Amino acid sequence: MISIAGGAYKEFCISPEWKYLYGSGLRAAAAISALCSDVFLHTYVDTTSLDQVCSLADAFGITVKPQISPKTISFKYFHGLSVPAITPPLHAIAKQESLLVNDNVVLRFGMLDGDAVVHGNKVVYDPQAAEQVAPFHYNGSTAQQLAIVANMRECRMLTGKDDFLEIVKELFSSHACDVAVIKRGSLGTCVVTKDNSDYIETIQAFKTDRVWPIGSGDIFSAVFSYYWGVQNCDPVTAAKNASLATATYCSSQVLPIPADFTMNTAKLSPIVPKVKADADKKLIYLAGPFFNLSQRWLVEEARNSLIHQGMRVFSPLHDVGRGTGRDIAPADLKGLNESAVVLALVDGLDTGTIFEIGYARANNIPVICFVQAEKEEDLKMMVGSECKVVNDFTTAIYQTAWTFLEL
Repeated sequence: MISIAGGAYKEFCISPEWKYLYGSGLRAAAAISALCSDVFLHTYVDTTSLDQVCSLADAFGITVKPQISPKTISFKYFHGLSVPAITPPLHAIAKQESLLVNDNVVLRFGMLDGDAVVHGNKVVYDPQAAEQVAPFHYNGSTAQQLAIVANMRECRMLTGKDDFLEIVKELFSSHACDVAVIKRGSLGTCVVTKDNSDYIETIQAFKTDRVWPIGSGDIFSAVFSYYWGVQNCDPVTAAKNASLATATYCSSQVLPIPADFTMNTAKLSPIVPKVKADADKKLIYLAGPFFNLSQRWLVEEARNSLIHQGMRVFSPLHDVGRGTGRDIAPADLKGLNESAVVLALVDGLDTGTIFEIGYARANNIPVICFVQAEKEEDLKMMVGSECKVVNDFTTAIYQTAWTFLEL
């Protein structure tokens, strides 16, 4: 049996299209409903969304314990990696009376519309904060054993530290956790225990043909909580299963996670970064036109998304700018020669971008092509020269990062 305290939120995405009511709590509960027979969801929901939440809970076999709130919060994304627009805006969200949860195993998420005071034997805390991260114990919550599951941004906000080793030390010294699970995107997940805090186990992330990132953190925390809390697996085994389950979800968007998902190990390959002495000097070259607002917007989104993945990016728009061919061509080619991978924004078939793709392939530089609106006939040379052609923005970003890490 496991209790989950988390949000039930409306989610919208433009590309690819998505319009569902899930949120951290409801998605996490749905995710493990095929693994665990007794899943209890404690959440906030308004009266207009209550029937939908209850219907989803019935469909997944979840017992829902709702607390009525004035308005169910909405998250609106342009694409899977964009910063969502939150409605109502954060300053206008009225905090509700705290949820009270007592159980042997509890997964507690950070929420925007309220808080959860939890007491349990094994408790997993995923802070999931938009602006500020509150320590687990600040509201009176208690745990015999506490695991904190968070990404690097949340860990920095939680500890006030930037260095990874200092973050780990602070989590154990000031936050009294027994297990720290730190998610680092394409670089994998680090697992550290209080009993052996000098040893860091890295769990590799898995590559998928397609990546749907919205809610992926919910899946990870839910599956980790089930294996660590309910099945009493060691934290490393629980994190490995959580990573595999997350990849399964990101590639399919299907809930619940199938009971036999561990069989997917043979179908998914882990990302194994190759460390080289000059790795920090290599770049990702961002090729694409920037002659109008829509083109420039896409370049900005791609560059920011790659930087968020921890990549160093050479962008002709940002690093060279506009000018004559005699001025910009040598600078662009220098950037290409110093790059390990090219992400090409192909829609529009800009001649400069096509040239950069050809130059890169002639020099054995891998190219990932993001293209949604061009005919197959016009992509023959790219496909034939072993460029990776992708029609989903998020997947193109991840494929670029993975290719860079494994070179």
